[in-house]
Amino acid sequence: MNWIPIAVLVLLVGYILSETMTVEGFRPLRTDVAEEEYGWTRDPRYKAANVDIQGVGVGTDFCRAVSRGTDATLRISCALGGREGMNTMEANTLTVAEGFRMSRDDYWKMRGKRANYCRILKGDIGWYSSCVIPGFRGEERDTTPGPEIQDLLDAYEGILVWWRWRDDEENYANRNIVYAIQGRPAFPTLLNATVSRGLELNRWPAQQGVKPPLRDFLQWGEHGDSMNNEQSGYLKGARSDLIFGDPRSIRAIACWVWWDALEKDATILEMGNPSPLGKRDRIVLGIEGGGPPIAPDELTPAERLQKIIDRPVVTTCVQPAQEFSPAALQASCPEIEPRRRATMDPVGATYYFEIWDEDQRIMRLTALMDSARVGQWQHVVVTTTGYEDWWPTWQFWINGVKVAETVGRMSPALVLSENFIGRRMRGCIRDFRMYSTPFGDRIADAMAWSKPTLHPNP
Repeated sequence: MNWIPIAVLVLLVGYILSETMTVEGFRPLRTDVAEEEYGWTRDPRYKAANVDIQGVGVGTDFCRAVSRGTDATLRISCALGGREGMNTMEANTLTVAEGFRMSRDDYWKMRGKRANYCRILKGDIGWYSSCVIPGFRGEERDTTPGPEIQDLLDAYEGILVWWRWRDDEENYANRNIVYAIQGRPAFPTLLNATVSRGLELNRWPAQQGVKPPLRDFLQWGEHGDSMNNEQSGYLKGARSDLIFGDPRSIRAIACWVWWDALEKDATILEMGNPSPLGKRDRIVLGIEGGGPPIAPDELTPAERLQKIIDRPVVTTCVQPAQEFSPAALQASCPEIEPRRRATMDPVGATYYFEIWDEDQRIMRLTALMDSARVGQWQHVVVTTTGYEDWWPTWQFWINGVKVAETVGRMSPALVLSENFIGRRMRGCIRDFRMYSTPFGDRIADAMAWSKPTLHPNP
């Protein structure tokens, strides 16, 4: 018997059945990609999914980010459904070295009959979402992004600095902003964490009862000309080549803050230039007041926490902004009439924001007295209301409520060479942002976006 015609017939029938199954959308799901091809590793920072890039009507293709151990070799690669045991990297994008751009804000979307890999990128005219089909060349903008992506695009408008500190140390603003670490601050390391403590500064195990020195903070900026900034290296280990150009562009600063203790003169953000007086050209967001912890060291952690929860709240209130409703005022300031606290034991500190011109303070804005609180997350925002060059109105927002405003000034400095985050601070910072655009209309969206991932008891 001649087996050759029979074998050919069997292969032909198998091919016809395979194509029929593909057309009808029954091509088997690709499940044999437990290990990558030799030399390649999977990068879990980016979206992996079973999607349909073949256009068969069902998501049987397994796509993920892979690299040869460097970001330059990073790309999106797909194992095509219905080809079990065969090449797992049949459909690919270009690599980063070849010009493909990656983003942590990525997603898969059906466009026409095929799934596209899309991500938020920065272009000459701002931020946009761009899509590509692995295995095909060319990209197209996603002109109809879903609500979640549109919210992110809105959040990127005017962004200068964006450290989310949820599961990495990346600056999402795509500007060459870096930082030098002072002391031993802790960064989040759990990828795609459900909740995160964020950047942790000067913390200590409660059972030890002794606080370490205030050594943890970040010095940050863009790489500048170190020859012109030699004086800024007076601090041991400081980076003399980190500068921030055009601080006049700053229109908003926002972040989540958790205070372990309210240390005297702690700052969330501190920017300036070297001076014998230590206050030249400063932009500072911090607290005033504070002092020793309100609970004795001999208390257990549970007792200390309970004393914080049970302590009486005595607040001195400032004149609220117009939008501060009576209900919100009563909630923040139970005693409308100002009065001095009955004890020197501090229960809070006051947020403030200042701008200096050389050695002279030209603007100051304070929030409600005792508005900084231990043992709770607070969303803190200072923002202008418009784009006035020299005399904008500045506002202070805490937890989505405007608590103060004033007609102020912009920084007149051209360059700031001593820029710090978290000096003399004990606690955590999440979702730290700076903008060149006003932030008031986006505060609620920013809070809703990051609040679910705040660790409830960092």
